[in-house]
Amino acid sequence: YNNIHHVQKEYGDAGAIYVGQSFISQGNTIQYNYIHHIEPYSSKINSQTVGIYMDDLNCGFTIHGNVINRASIGILLGGGKNLTVTNNAIIDGGVTKGIYSISTDNRGLDWAATGAQNYANILKDLVIAHPLYAKEFPHVTGTSYTDQCGQPANNTIKNNFYHGKADRIYSTWTDSTYNNTASGNHKFSTADSLLGRNPFVDMDNEDFTIKTDVMKQMVPDFESIPFNEIGLRTTR
Repeated sequence: YNNIHHVQKEYGDAGAIYVGQSFISQGNTIQYNYIHHIEPYSSKINSQTVGIYMDDLNCGFTIHGNVINRASIGILLGGGKNLTVTNNAIIDGGVTKGIYSISTDNRGLDWAATGAQNYANILKDLVIAHPLYAKEFPHVTGTSYTDQCGQPANNTIKNNFYHGKADRIYSTWTDSTYNNTASGNHKFSTADSLLGRNPFVDMDNEDFTIKTDVMKQMVPDFESIPFNEIGLRTTR
């Protein structure tokens, strides 16, 4: 329920919410956040800004029900495993360096292969020292975390809505041997506009309260996001 905005003004290659370089961060959820105006002051800053950044093979997170507006990349999955990205609304909002709504890559099979092996070794030591960890997350003892530790495996991108930028799903990422799934996602189209399918209460004034009945015409399994409950709350 965080409202995060106007950050990453002086640098790029970072995230409003950032986690990176770990195979052991299993079972965490990033949910119901409004992340917006994530863009640098100067056009001379060349690196992209990211709403939610799973950097350098970070694994095991669920990213659900977030609203992201005006970031170069809404959600970036940097080659990790067991990442679930569902029911997020990602809006371009006119950001000058808008690239992708959701971006994936396979860096663990390329330049980050050494890092992948290091993270696998740390995980192995943890499983030996704390067997209850492996009991809670039994998938960490599988081959995708050991012999094939660089693979971007067992990820799900499902039922997300994009208004502006498309997603980027690497062809290697979708290799059937990696067991990744991308389905039910929808990019707002000219046809949607002609049919009057505006899923937000007042997008021009950045009120992204979801009109669920309209959203479900495009993403049938989309769940309501409590947009009005996000952010600082005061009590008397």
